[in-house]
Amino acid sequence: MLNIDLCIRMPLHVDPARLQHDLKTAEEYAFFKHPLQYHDGSWQVINLIYANGELAYRHEGAFGFGDLPPAKTEVLDRCPYFDEVLASLPGKVKMARLSALPTNGRILRHYDPIESIDFNNVRIHIPIRTSRKVIFYLGYRRRRWEEGEVWYGDFTFPHSVYNRSPLTRVHIIVDLELNDHLKEWFPRDYLSTAALARRAKLRRMQKDLSWYHKRLEGLIGVTSRPATN
Repeated sequence: MLNIDLCIRMPLHVDPARLQHDLKTAEEYAFFKHPLQYHDGSWQVINLIYANGELAYRHEGAFGFGDLPPAKTEVLDRCPYFDEVLASLPGKVKMARLSALPTNGRILRHYDPIESIDFNNVRIHIPIRTSRKVIFYLGYRRRRWEEGEVWYGDFTFPHSVYNRSPLTRVHIIVDLELNDHLKEWFPRDYLSTAALARRAKLRRMQKDLSWYHKRLEGLIGVTSRPATN
């Protein structure tokens, strides 16, 4: 639609085996149910970097980042490769967490208000454990992100996940504040005035789709409001 791709693979490769080694340590901790309502109740998270080093993601403060400065959690202190990978990302880390979706778990179609480079917030996904049986859609297309890859996605567009695999799907999700170094990781034409205008047009178009705003309002009890320029 409008010749737009909403995902960019980042020029960083990580070691899946080392990620999975640290994941075993992280899974010694109890994960927390994701506090928002656009899932079937099975989606769980635990923080690696969050306001005041809190383990539980509470979605408090401006856009869920909390009211206190971000700090490493005790989970990240025990996971040196996670720490190394996060330190290798350009841009200030505003929040980082592990996101776990068990077998048959569903994250329902929704969109996020500012999770786009267009609004200076770059959301990165790093798959740790996944499968080709995971059904993941972002921006009207099915996506396959593999272990050891690092991806940017524009999550101001509708997205959903259905885990049809026998594995618990786990990603690291990172929110980065945009800076000049991070911009260099993107194709130049992705950040052009014309590209920003195309994405803004698509956001306006999707607002008129009834499933888009009605589904969001019904699930989380707020008036739907796509991010706008």
